[in-house]
Amino acid sequence: MSKDYENTHYQPTITNNKAWEKIKKLDFDIPEGWLEKGERDSFDRIKLLAKDIKDKGTVFDIGCNIGFFAHVLQFLGNKVTGIDNDVHVDVKQFTQKSSIDTARDLNKKYGSDVEFIEDDFIKFLEGTKRSWDYVLFLSVFHHLFIGYGYSDFNRLSSVEAVKTLQLIDKHTDKALYFEMDEKVGHPYGWGSTEEVVANIKMFTSFDVVEVLDVSKDAWAEGRTLIRCSRSGKRTAPPKVIGLSSLSRRNAVGVVKGDSLFVSREANDWSAEEHPYGVDIKRVKVLKDGTVLERLKKIKHKNICEVRGYDDKWVELEYVEGELLSSAAPYLPEQRDYLSRGVGVTEAVSITEKLYDALLHLHEAGIAHTDLISFNVMMTASGEPKIIDMIGCMPLTERLKQLDLEVFWKRCAMEIFDRVAYEFLDEKSDEKLAALAWGSSKRMMSLSAKVQEIEELLTSKDAKMQELETINKSLVD
Repeated sequence: MSKDYENTHYQPTITNNKAWEKIKKLDFDIPEGWLEKGERDSFDRIKLLAKDIKDKGTVFDIGCNIGFFAHVLQFLGNKVTGIDNDVHVDVKQFTQKSSIDTARDLNKKYGSDVEFIEDDFIKFLEGTKRSWDYVLFLSVFHHLFIGYGYSDFNRLSSVEAVKTLQLIDKHTDKALYFEMDEKVGHPYGWGSTEEVVANIKMFTSFDVVEVLDVSKDAWAEGRTLIRCSRSGKRTAPPKVIGLSSLSRRNAVGVVKGDSLFVSREANDWSAEEHPYGVDIKRVKVLKDGTVLERLKKIKHKNICEVRGYDDKWVELEYVEGELLSSAAPYLPEQRDYLSRGVGVTEAVSITEKLYDALLHLHEAGIAHTDLISFNVMMTASGEPKIIDMIGCMPLTERLKQLDLEVFWKRCAMEIFDRVAYEFLDEKSDEKLAALAWGSSKRMMSLSAKVQEIEELLTSKDAKMQELETINKSLVD
């Protein structure tokens, strides 16, 4: 081990004046033996940061640990604030000594005056108006998904994690230096470097996002250091919302104007996993783009509009309103529309409109695959709109049957069940009987309409056979 540095916690301490003289020359050669006993990232990263921050300024080091980066950048002419919550999970079993206490002790040893704060950085930033020229956010972000030190402690949802990144954006004047463990981030849509760069550009005001280095440390292989800055003035970050998708990789939507941007991601289902025993290979279909092209052409007042897409994002119409049912929230703050109570006339109207919209999709050669009550939004004007268009598939006979079964069992019947519950509480037996009779007659009428249209759709004319062949090739 080099006499210039000592290995403590996750970062080195500087032991003599010779080391400081080297640092002044931006000489951060990795000491002999360090690769076996500590992370080389500390040396690789500080060398990059010291060279990159040419215009000296204020620096905020989030998760500063014992302050190696903070002390060095302060020594090189910056004014540094370090923050750490000191919830130190001793993953590498170096020490249980307080990180902040060590950082402050080193202040005295080095003759430095770095400001060290012991606090949760989110709580601190929410309560301050301070901002910094440069913010270091190194190997912290992935812990928001999995908890500090892989401990499940203080885990955040995908939306909360993104809002935290937006909070940091708000307090960054010039550049954010961002790093995370891509292997940990993969299930949440932060896997590849390309994904990370695209996400930062979408979720924050940083429009210049540049890769500086990829870690060579065996313990943290693949971590990428990224500089995030702005080509112009800072703008307010976009509104982000939680999606109902069970996929963690497609759990955050971005609202810009009247559009909603969602990740071009979806889950595959095997017949063994799917509740209706159907194979649904959405990943291949989304990548192909044929269904997205078909959806772009659909203009129907009861179907969420697909406006465009690129390799990463799909642009949808942003539907404001309430979920028909909030069994699995589309937005965390959403109310359940049916909970306010609907009458028979409205229930039938909603059901008919949704069914007509589903048939419109089928006529365009598209299966929705998941038309359940919480994939319907009710607009302020009382119109139902089918949402969650990312999971749509090319129509096949089996998927058409799936759509009909799911719609009637998981959407239409729930609407009428909720009507019955409303009137059970408020109406007499006679009125309830009249309601049930009226509902059944209307439902029988709808069922007849179903059969009529189904016979039309399943006719084996040449056009239908051609469409079926094309769609099957996309699914297989």
